Amino acid sequence: EAESDLGDLTHQPKGHLRLSVPMDFGLSHMVPILSEFSSLYPEISLEVDFSDKRVDLTASGIDLAVRGGDLGGDHFIARPLCRMQGYVCASPKYLERKGIPKFPNELSQHDCLVYTNAPNTGRWVFTKDGVTEEASISGTLSANNGGALTRLAVEGAGIIMQPDFLVEKYLETGELVHLLDDYETFSGQFYAVYADRKLLPKKVRLLLDFLIKKLQ
Repeated sequence: EAESDLGDLTHQPKGHLRLSVPMDFGLSHMVPILSEFSSLYPEISLEVDFSDKRVDLTASGIDLAVRGGDLGGDHFIARPLCRMQGYVCASPKYLERKGIPKFPNELSQHDCLVYTNAPNTGRWVFTKDGVTEEASISGTLSANNGGALTRLAVEGAGIIMQPDFLVEKYLETGELVHLLDDYETFSGQFYAVYADRKLLPKKVRLLLDFLIKKLQ
């Protein structure tokens, strides 16, 4: 490590770096960060894979990955980046047409936009005062992309449960309305993960530290 750092005093960090990021979070939050990193270190070439598919870091040659939620059973080092919180939302025009649900069990009477990558696509879980409640949900529209479902909700197609980084700008503009706000939904953490190595390459350490600084 000392030799590596000493060499960096006289040489600009360089090399090829492969990064895997979730599609929606990558597009909404990481594009400007990666652009800034690339400007600071022009001799590091970034290859970014925008995908919600979980990849084997070693087998795929990925140097660093950003993952959210359950990290699974892979063997790697994980560093926390930022938290996420789920929101139940719908557009004003949908609520005018179908009414406003006051309790989770009323969601069964509504058009819910189903995220098919979720582990349990037919139910949403709520917590209030330490009591957990499951709501059965269904609808005529489903997709494996949260950003697409959010846009559908803005257009009035139904109710969504999606993370804050997708819905916050629409809540601010009033295009979406936060529902059941006295209940807690899912929450989670985004992590930067990398294979367990005794010596992390300088280019990877630079990007890791940069992501932690910007996202935390």
